This record gives sequence, C-alpha cells and structure tokens, in this order.
Amino acid sequence: MKYHYLKIFIIFIIFIDVVLLNAQEPKEEKKTVKYTEKWTKIEGVAKYRLEIYDIDNKPIKTIETEENEVEIELLPGKYKKRLGLINPFNQIFLYTDWKTFEIIEVPIPRVAYIEKKPIKSDKSHEEIQISVNGIVETTKIYLKDKNNQMIPIKFKQIDTNRIILEINPQTLSADNYDIVIKNSEKKFTEIPNAIQIQQKKSFISQNWKYLIPGIPQKERKQDTKGNILQWGFVGSLLSAGYFYRQVINYQKQYDNLLLIQLTNNNTFYLISPQFFRNTDSVLFLYQQTQEISKIEKKFHRNANAFYYSLGLTALFYSYHLIDVYYYEFYLNPSKKEVELMITIPF
Repeated sequence: MKYHYLKIFIIFIIFIDVVLLNAQEPKEEKKTVKYTEKWTKIEGVAKYRLEIYDIDNKPIKTIETEENEVEIELLPGKYKKRLGLINPFNQIFLYTDWKTFEIIEVPIPRVAYIEKKPIKSDKSHEEIQISVNGIVETTKIYLKDKNNQMIPIKFKQIDTNRIILEINPQTLSADNYDIVIKNSEKKFTEIPNAIQIQQKKSFISQNWKYLIPGIPQKERKQDTKGNILQWGFVGSLLSAGYFYRQVINYQKQYDNLLLIQLTNNNTFYLISPQFFRNTDSVLFLYQQTQEISKIEKKFHRNANAFYYSLGLTALFYSYHLIDVYYYEFYLNPSKKEVELMITIPF
C-alpha cells in the first residue's frame, strides 16, 4: 500500500515538472512577411487568378484581381504558385506552370566585430573585415558621410558570418564615415565613425624632425649628443649671422669714402663726398691712412669670423645628417625615404 502511494506521488511530481517546463518555454510565434507579387500585364485578360500552395499541395491563398500586382502576406517557408488568366466571360482559359519559391524573414544585421583602422587617402584599394550576422542575398552596404550622403561600396562574403568591404580611398574625401548595412528599408544597422580616411601628409611634414639637429638624438635617449648638436648648431648659426652683419656695416663705411691715391709711396687721401655738394665749401684733403687701416682690419677680422662660424655650422649639421643616416636608415632599412631626405634635405 505504501508503495502504491509513493508511485502516485512520483507520477504527480513528474506531471508538475512537465507542466512547469512547458510554461517556461513559450512557443516562438513566427512573423509573417509582406511582399508584392508582380507579373506582366496581358492584353485581353479581364482578371488574374493567383494560386499559392505549400509544398504538400495544400492551398494557402487564392486571389483574383484586375491588376498585374498584389500584396501578399505569408509565413516564412517554401511554396509554389501559378497564375491563371480569366477572360471577359469569367472563365480561366490558361494557367502558367507551377513555380516554387521561398519566403525568408529578412533579419536585422548584427555586427559582432569590425576592423577599425585609419586609412590613407592615397591608397587605391583597402579591405576591412567585418563579423556580422544576418547577411542575405539582398544585403547592400553603404558609407554615410557627415552630410548623410549614402555611398554604395562593394563587399565579398567569406562565410555566413564574415564579409570584407572593398574601399577605394582615392574616391573619398578625408573624413569619418559611418557604415550602413541594409537588408531592407526597415531592417538595417549603422556603425558610427567606422572608417576614418586620413589625408596623406607631405614628406617634410612627416619627417621634419630629421632636419633639426638634436631632436632625433633626444628621441633615441642620446641627450648629451642631442644638446651638443642642437646648441652648437644654433650658436654657430647665430654667430655667423652676427659677423655677416658686421661685415656689411664695415663695407658700407668703406664705400662712403672716396679714396684718391696722390703718390706712389702708399699714402692715401680721402675726400668726403659732402664737400662737393656745397659750392661755398673749401676742398679739404686730409690723410687718413690709419683710419683706412682700422676699417680694413675690422672688415677682414669679421669676415674671417663669419667664415669660421659658417664652417662650424656646416660641420655640426653634417655630423647631424650622418648620425641620422646611420641610426634611422643604415640600422633600419625599412625607412628608405629617410635616405632621400638626408641626401637632399632642402
């Protein structure tokens, strides 16, 4: 007797579990898909009869219309259809052959991963890989710019969940673009700022630091060498500028004097041009051998200092170029453009 009650209790527990399990797993309702069926209009036909059956030959829909199109709503699945032509006497005088078709619910594409990277505008071809679910035969992909202009792009499907976008950056302006993956007017997804087209910088703007002594060395943590090259180059260049200005000043002083050699014993006399502008003035001749000698000595001394400073500037810069060539090109063959810049720095 006890076993009988135990058996009933176990059956009751199992029944409750089955009821609860079914209650927790509600059946997913399939959504119908609306589409428009069209065909060529035929002259002399009063009406058309569209018959739709399932694969098991069960009638699903029968529609009669005078138009050459009709809107239909079906559940996803496989079907077959045929079109009957009705004459003015309301008699079907011709049927088309059965044609099978499939209704697929268009999903919303879901992006799982996108390869984001900046793209240079000078490239003619660039590929971007996207992991996405919900790609169908009618899927179209666009780039959307800041003006909401849609630019269609090509893509190739690797498998059911991966596609590769094929982009020509040369046809795009430098900007950020959204990617729009569209299955239908209402079924689409948008990835903001997914692609960044960058304007290619000029060679000098990318490598200007190689032209300035001290900067490449300090980036390599060679601070002592960098400071010596930087301050040595700047100091010698400023000194050359100062002495050049002094040379020009002494040259102007020398040119403002009119030198007349009166004797053959290296004695020189100077006449100021201002005396000739005044008719009442008396022409003065005075000996200025020592004054001329002072001007000439200052001129030559500053000229020699200018050449020395200029040579020192060239020495510092030459050492800098050799140093950059060795570390940035010789030890790193991948930077081939640096060799051209060092060979022709300006």
